[in-house]
Amino acid sequence: MADYSSNAYWKGRSREQTDIEWHCAYKTLHAVLVPHISKERCSVLVCGSGASTFPEELYDGGVNDVMVVDFNEEALEELRARNASGRSGLRIEQADIGNGLELSSREVGFDLVIDKGTIDCILSQSGGFPRAVNALQAMYSYMKDRMDLFR
Repeated sequence: MADYSSNAYWKGRSREQTDIEWHCAYKTLHAVLVPHISKERCSVLVCGSGASTFPEELYDGGVNDVMVVDFNEEALEELRARNASGRSGLRIEQADIGNGLELSSREVGFDLVIDKGTIDCILSQSGGFPRAVNALQAMYSYMKDRMDLFR
């Protein structure tokens, strides 16, 4: 079984595969996302997108405050390179959300948090369940409007 929680796996995958969309494309989720992103000022945290174009398409679709978090620095460097001359509201940070999440450039919450495969990757490893709980709690802690999910 592939170790989706390993940086080595993702490095090898990015070298072998030109299609960088891991789950589904932005256009697939657009209709579901519109009610949540259509307000005048919307901030979105995208976790685990790697080098996917999903955050860029979200930004181009009208969300001008997008934070991308992934543990694979190589994938994030690719994302940074593609956006070096534009998309000023697209911020990219390396973090292992399975160990909790401390964002260096963000103090206020996000309107929407999108998990682009983080939990799947964390759960694929031995002992992944506690790390998945940490990740979900971290995502939840950065939301502006919180429901009682963990009570």
